[in-house]
Parts: sequence; C-alpha cells; structure tokens
Amino acid sequence: MKKIFTLCAIALLSLASCGKDEGPDLPPISSSSVLPKRVTYIEKSNDENDQDEDKSIKNITYNGNKINEITTSVGSRDVYTYTGDFITKITSLNVKNEIIETDDFSYDHNGKLISVVTISNNMNSEGELITTKNKDVYTHNSDGTIVQESYRFDLDGKEVKDDGSTIFTVSNGNVIKEVRTSGDQNNINVNIYEDEYDNKKSPFSNITGFDRLIFDAPTSRNNPLKSKYQHIYNNVVQSSSTHIYTNTYSTDGYLLFSSFVGDDYSGSESYEY
Repeated sequence: MKKIFTLCAIALLSLASCGKDEGPDLPPISSSSVLPKRVTYIEKSNDENDQDEDKSIKNITYNGNKINEITTSVGSRDVYTYTGDFITKITSLNVKNEIIETDDFSYDHNGKLISVVTISNNMNSEGELITTKNKDVYTHNSDGTIVQESYRFDLDGKEVKDDGSTIFTVSNGNVIKEVRTSGDQNNINVNIYEDEYDNKKSPFSNITGFDRLIFDAPTSRNNPLKSKYQHIYNNVVQSSSTHIYTNTYSTDGYLLFSSFVGDDYSGSESYEY
C-alpha cells in the first residue's frame, strides 16, 4: 500500500530539544478552505563526502475541497476517485501515462477505513509485466487501537495471510504509535514508531476524506514535532533513532515550512497554498 506523501526516514541517535515556532510575521491565509497546491521536499546526506541533494516537487489540484490529482515534477501522477465524500480509489500512473498501481479503499457503515486492495504492475528483470495483488485489513478496537493485517493473492487468486501485523494507536486524529511485528516465534522483528505533534493544523486537514486514510498517509490532524524509531530483533534493540522537526506557521496556524535533522541526513518540506 502506498504512502500518499512520503516523509523521510527517522535518523538521529541523540535527542535534541524540540524546535519552537520561528520566522517573521507572515500574512494570514483564509482558513475557510486552505489547501496545499504545491509541496517541495528536500533531503540531503549529512556525510560531508556526499552532498548530493534530493529534491522533489508535487503539485496538487482539487475539485472544491476534494483532491483531484497529485503530479510530480518528473510527470508521474496520482489520480483520486471519490464516492460521495469518501476517497475510494487512487490510480498511480508513470510518465508514460501507464497505470502502475491502484488502491481501492473500503469503509464500514461508520465511515471507518476497513480495507485497501492494491494492484501493482511491475517489470521483472526479463522485461515481463508482473501484476501483483495485496490487501490490508483494518480492525478498529474499543481501546482506540487499530490492527492492520496484510494478505497477498497467489496465482490462483487465493488470499494468503502475511506473517505478523501492525498495531496503530491514535489520539486526537494523530497516529502516536505504530508497532510492526513480523517473523516466526524464533525470529521476531519489531519496528516501533512513536510521534509527538504540535497543536497546529496539518496542511492536509481540509482535504475531503483525507482524515479517513490516516494509516495510509501523513494525514494526521496536526504536524509532527518529534519522531522516534526502534528496531528490535528477538527482544534485543538493534538500532534506534530520533527525528526532530522545527516548524514555521502562517498566522492562521497552518504549516508553511518544516525542517528536520538526523544523524544520517536532514531536509525540509515547504507548502504553498
């Protein structure tokens, strides 16, 4: 399943103090329908011998407050389909306008996301087109946690459950903890992600239906201030890191610029409305 907006991986071994709101006074943005039209991501290595900069730009179009299309600077794009106010399909196309992936979203009678079916088209090493189908199923528990279980479809179309699962903990519209477990009883891998947020509005908070995809995209209600990561194998911590964000906001409280620092790389995200 795709991540609609990919954030850089977490990487900072020693904690630093969280960034405070900085920057000059900025003009207000009308809060009635604030929508990001352009997002610029920059990432670079902290290795002084590798100063290459990775920059990507995404332009976003809408029909009212419903997202229509996300187009990258190289020409690939994601096209969104709604049923009412629910996002029910995302179609990803490459620069040749070929479909490389589709995500189909299903919801329960309360409007909660319960499954995503992903069909991917990829070329193998021999130049043959290979189509794969996977499904993620979500169970919403009374304690506020959500369990994700993943399945793949074999050549006969039969569902085969993947080992492990993911447990999300959600608070105030934000995923504050994600625990991914995989492997068998003798080889258990656990990846833990924990996030802290500000109380400002996410750039994506006014996009219709985006808040229902909270497990599939950075569509949380607020903006991250700190992200922690741990990889544990057979109850022994193998690696850990922390990611610190420094954010700048409009006078209406929307994120305009976010910079982050890690021990391996750093970068920034900027938003134009």
